[in-house]
Amino acid sequence: MRTRSAVTAAALSVAGLLALACTFPQPPGYEVDPSEPAVTTEPETPTPTPTLGSLEGAFDYESMGAYVDEVVAGFMNPWLNETWPGMRPPYVRYVERGETGPQNCVDAEGEPGYYTEYSYEYCPGDETVYVGQETLWEFYTETGDAGPAMGIAHEYGHHIQYMLGVPAPRTLAQSIRFENQADCISGVWARWMGQQGYLETAENSPNGRSDLDDIRLMLPIIASAESDDRDHGTLEERARAFSEGYRDGPSACGLD
Repeated sequence: MRTRSAVTAAALSVAGLLALACTFPQPPGYEVDPSEPAVTTEPETPTPTPTLGSLEGAFDYESMGAYVDEVVAGFMNPWLNETWPGMRPPYVRYVERGETGPQNCVDAEGEPGYYTEYSYEYCPGDETVYVGQETLWEFYTETGDAGPAMGIAHEYGHHIQYMLGVPAPRTLAQSIRFENQADCISGVWARWMGQQGYLETAENSPNGRSDLDDIRLMLPIIASAESDDRDHGTLEERARAFSEGYRDGPSACGLD
């Protein structure tokens, strides 16, 4: 991905997303704890770094927090503001290695939720996206700069669902639809990125791989295997949802 100072528009295709296959264990789902109030104060917006031409390979393990700041301030919050004007953005909490603490949410078993260095999730009770250093580094090294950003966009999708009053899932089937809708919203983010000229093609990327190639690598990592007890979409479902949002915008996600 290129920062806001490097803007050459690129028309990119998401064809081929459906051809990938793999599995990855999913984190537990989260629901609001009605006994605690939601956060209502305005989140602080980090300042982007204007000197970076590309986020590809620009960060190491110790500077993953700077990557999050760059993505949130440079891409996520501007996209949210332009696509859903007036919507309050979520907090984004970067969780360093060894750090942990309570969330204002409960997990699938009804136990209190905690954020850790492995978190990559949205808690509606906190209106917070938690991004753990270990998981972020895994995504960044395995997929490139756009893969983990797509994952953050997915978590922003859950915040958008919460702010628009989309009912929280109560069954596995509802959870799959809920997660696929968030994938569709992440496709809307990628569509906006392309319109702004922030997506890198293979030709102008430092590693010779386009940002959408990064996302193709990300989807198998986060997809669920086909099973009766899954609560997230399969690779085919998640790729299709992302592609629909990328192609058609918010209307494809049932948010109009």
